[in-house]
Amino acid sequence: MVKTHEIKLTTSNFNQFNENDYIIVKDEEHKIEVNDYILFKQVEIQQAPVEPEEGQEEPVTENIEIDTGLFKMTQVRDVITNEGLKDNYILLALSKL
Repeated sequence: MVKTHEIKLTTSNFNQFNENDYIIVKDEEHKIEVNDYILFKQVEIQQAPVEPEEGQEEPVTENIEIDTGLFKMTQVRDVITNEGLKDNYILLALSKL
């Protein structure tokens, strides 16, 4: 059964991905299969202040994702698992739609 996945990429990773038809991703649950669709979304990461907890003197920040509205829909041509890749990482050969 063909599934659709969504992967968020930072601006630099998204730009690098636009120049290639492959990407290495972490797939711990082995959900991505040949012929699946993947929507890659570009996001910007910004730090936002958070209210410090009681007794904390230093300011606290957290990373928030801001959707840029840019995306690329792809279909998986091949899923490559290799001894040269770290555990749970796969190389995806993609067709851009």
